[in-house]
Amino acid sequence: MSDSMNRFLLAALFLFVSFAQSFAVAPAPPTAAAPLSGQWKGPLKLLGGQITVIITIVPLTNGTYYGALDAPQQRISRMPVTVELKGTDIKLRVEQAGSSFVGKVLNGGAKFSGIWTQAGVKTPMVLQHAPAAKAVAVAPFRPTKPYRESEVSFTNPSTRQRLGGTLTVPAGEGPFPAVVLLSDLGPQTRDVEVTGYRMFGQPGRLPHSPRHRGAAV
Repeated sequence: MSDSMNRFLLAALFLFVSFAQSFAVAPAPPTAAAPLSGQWKGPLKLLGGQITVIITIVPLTNGTYYGALDAPQQRISRMPVTVELKGTDIKLRVEQAGSSFVGKVLNGGAKFSGIWTQAGVKTPMVLQHAPAAKAVAVAPFRPTKPYRESEVSFTNPSTRQRLGGTLTVPAGEGPFPAVVLLSDLGPQTRDVEVTGYRMFGQPGRLPHSPRHRGAAV
């Protein structure tokens, strides 16, 4: 075979490979794991007994999580929990109770398995994902006396969007320190109700200062 024929065949092969590569389908990027959201429930064995612990985790738009602890047998409700998640490694810190949980997220979030530490005592613990409770119609929360409640609203001059909120103020002449609570992004009520939790509206736990819960109207 002549040199000119060899060069022709090599050039044709190069063009064919280039043409095939141009139509090659790029591999799909790996699917990111869905953020944790919901409630996880399990037994906590302590010296002399056992209690049920419920951990609520809600993903926020900045990549972090809102967490809360419930322990009905100890009358603990909505105690703040710091949630740290790296891959399948999870750490829950309950500073008010001096407790922590370090473990693994298993079966795509179906359960957490790890070690609960409290007052220097460590015990194995498994938290199972609990189905969301069925919504139950409840009367709108109204603060009891001596609090005053009023509706406030204004128009954002930049976006022309109408914004509104609920203002609660202790009785008396004041002046009082004020706290403004703003919810995360997305459609939410003023109390930011997620899986039965009203993060901004908790009966019997109003702060002793004016409180403004905001939401778009």
